[in-house]
Amino acid sequence: MGSARIVLGGLLAFLAACGGSVDTAGSGDPVALPSRPAEQGVYTPPADPGLEHVADGLGAPSAIAITSDAVLFTTRSTMLGGELVAAGGLFVASKRAGTPLMLTVDHQGATYETLVTDGTTAFVATSDARVLAVPVAGGPARVVATLDASAVAITVNGDYVYFATDAGALARVAKKGGASEPLATITGAVRGLQADDAAVYVATGAGEETAAGIVRVALDGKVTTLASSAQPCAMIRDGRSLYWTNVAAATTASGQGKGEILRLALDGAGSAATVASGSFSACAIAADRDSLYFATTLPDALPLRAHGGGGGGGGGGGGGGLMRAPIAGGEPVAVAQASRALAQPGAVAVDATHLYWLTETAVLRLRK
Repeated sequence: MGSARIVLGGLLAFLAACGGSVDTAGSGDPVALPSRPAEQGVYTPPADPGLEHVADGLGAPSAIAITSDAVLFTTRSTMLGGELVAAGGLFVASKRAGTPLMLTVDHQGATYETLVTDGTTAFVATSDARVLAVPVAGGPARVVATLDASAVAITVNGDYVYFATDAGALARVAKKGGASEPLATITGAVRGLQADDAAVYVATGAGEETAAGIVRVALDGKVTTLASSAQPCAMIRDGRSLYWTNVAAATTASGQGKGEILRLALDGAGSAATVASGSFSACAIAADRDSLYFATTLPDALPLRAHGGGGGGGGGGGGGGLMRAPIAGGEPVAVAQASRALAQPGAVAVDATHLYWLTETAVLRLRK
């Protein structure tokens, strides 16, 4: 770690010499990246709207979040001065046009793993067990919480940031900072986290005392299982419904795993309903008014099955694609041009006009 910090310090000095500035104490404004077209991509709308690069060559993206007018993304490693540094970065890019700006880079050499925003502030969980708050418009990064273990999922609601750690702790902390408030212990691996004014909803793998599925944790700590699920991978909340991807343990006749996209209404006592299923392994998920979008680990041309109906096989090849399924249920289809998507929680986002996703090196978007 000592050598990594030396390299990081030298590269930050190089960046400053190129006209930018990074305040490693967390007290600076957004950093305009040096103009190096061959090394660092710039979002440029094409004449024929289609696949667009929001950012490219800035490091290894890890999570994405969007506001009404901006795209936020984090990196696990970050490109500085033409060198890939083992430190996380947080970037913002205008949805209209412009060079991505670096809001902060981690001066302690930690990676940035998860990201969520309330529209004005970005909240980032680091690999060394901190939760940071960074103004989207620029300003100093501040530590909201120092945890006993790294956070694997975070979400925001009202005045609180909710988080689950890889040690099983589920808790919340005020956005302004302060002592964390424990809520429960989750024995399975947490795959997704959502919250409303009454409870926190957790997508979890199987644990020593609990089966895999979706659980509700009331703010008084009472834990209720809402739905069983073979292996949840990522979860979102859209209004009063939860949607999650599921990688089933069972296999189809072709020998491939059967995955599902499921929905659960939070009002009422209904059971989980399958929105789509097929021979795919899906994780990252996002929703708009009409559709669900999810990343698969199989090629983007792979036929899928809806509601357990017939389906086809698929070929090999690297890189996953994005699929779209009607939010009310129906046949899922591949999203043309959407390939190489990272199939991990937090890697897909959508707004009224565009679909956004992360690859191993870029942030891409496609007009819907």
